[in-house]
Amino acid sequence: MGCCFSSEDDKDTLTNEPDETTRLINPVQNHSPRSVGPSSEPAIISHPKGDEQSALARILEKTARDVIDVTNESNLVEQTEYQERTRQYSNRVNMVVGGSSRLRQKPNLPNCVTAPQSVLASKPISLHDIQLITNATEKAARCIKEIKVQHKENLVVPFGVP
Repeated sequence: MGCCFSSEDDKDTLTNEPDETTRLINPVQNHSPRSVGPSSEPAIISHPKGDEQSALARILEKTARDVIDVTNESNLVEQTEYQERTRQYSNRVNMVVGGSSRLRQKPNLPNCVTAPQSVLASKPISLHDIQLITNATEKAARCIKEIKVQHKENLVVPFGVP
């Protein structure tokens, strides 16, 4: 890897560390016989000499060589390593974005909106509905102002007092 070596030169180095050109699956492992059906004995794969069958066999072999084994346990990232990478990436992002004032602006939506994309994607409220709500709240405010309490009798009545 790098601009100084070609992939042939990389093979000559003494390090056995995997890189982007290292095969993940040994091609010899992919050609093992597989069992067919409920029997436990392995089935022998035979390729007829027909053009169609040989083409299908070549495609199958090429696909088997190109398959990436994602179940390989040596490539698993441990939880602590994952958390460390997450912290490093977030620190790098904060350093890059730190000078940007665009991200520090407050959103125009209230804090109680949990899904702003659904609010912004919905149809706008019609002018008629806005006027109806405004008139209803004005009438309710006038009615609340007109409420008066009239004193008719005592609120506290003593029971059994001589």
